[in-house]
Amino acid sequence: MSVKSKRFTDKWVAQLERDERAAISIARRAARIWPASKVAGAASRRDLLADEQIFHMLVQSVGAGYATKMGRGRRPLVPKGNKPVYLLKPDVENAEGELTRTIWTPDWTHTGDRLKLFAMGAALEGEVKTINITLSKEVIEAALKSPRGFSGYFSERMSRSLKAAGDSNPTYAFLVEGSPAHPLHVHGIIQSPIPNIREVLALVGGKANHLRAKERQVDTQRVWKLSGWLRYIAKASFVTADELARLRKMHTLPSVSDRLIGASASMRANGKQWYIINRSSDRPIKTDF
Repeated sequence: MSVKSKRFTDKWVAQLERDERAAISIARRAARIWPASKVAGAASRRDLLADEQIFHMLVQSVGAGYATKMGRGRRPLVPKGNKPVYLLKPDVENAEGELTRTIWTPDWTHTGDRLKLFAMGAALEGEVKTINITLSKEVIEAALKSPRGFSGYFSERMSRSLKAAGDSNPTYAFLVEGSPAHPLHVHGIIQSPIPNIREVLALVGGKANHLRAKERQVDTQRVWKLSGWLRYIAKASFVTADELARLRKMHTLPSVSDRLIGASASMRANGKQWYIINRSSDRPIKTDF
């Protein structure tokens, strides 16, 4: 795919993502107006729309240089005007002259894929590399049929491959992405001492015979701005969920709610610990990521 074609399809996918988000919001409002039951239309405690909005607020706040705090307690009411929905209190200037922004965040058990990804990335120290893997058709079909779910299949496959290559404690997280214009692929972050990491990740993706240039199946580069990379790889979650549902239907497989995020056990534990500590602390989260 040429650079021009990729830019065009990226814009199209971004519009699809906005349409999916709007459709979910409209369906939720309609269910509140014409409830089928007492709880119809009520947002789940793991609210995917809220998860997306809070994730972007945190990433933008950190990227803009605010002394950003993760607030907790009573969820703020939906305000009028242009005030961000999850801004817990007005921005204030601290003793160091920095603008402090406090953003409401849910309990860890009620976070979605994006906030979990944010916490896992923020918990990392040292050099981080990107993960970009094009998946073979055979591996995609195997993942769709796996009882562990699509991302669970690749988590197991990646951990097994990294350990076999000599990494005793795999440290990675990824999101699955795909659309009618882009076949399913994986974006993520990784820390690993393995020198031939591209070869190992290529085994995870399977033999992508549809690629003209096999060396382009895997790309991994140093991450210079982690918050920006996390925002990029979380750009099409609603579209990806629809694409997975479409593929399941095409292969006449049972409909399930696929989680898009995958991560090693240590990455999940460190991300959860980082999130809980920073949510209960009055100190700003780090801004160097």
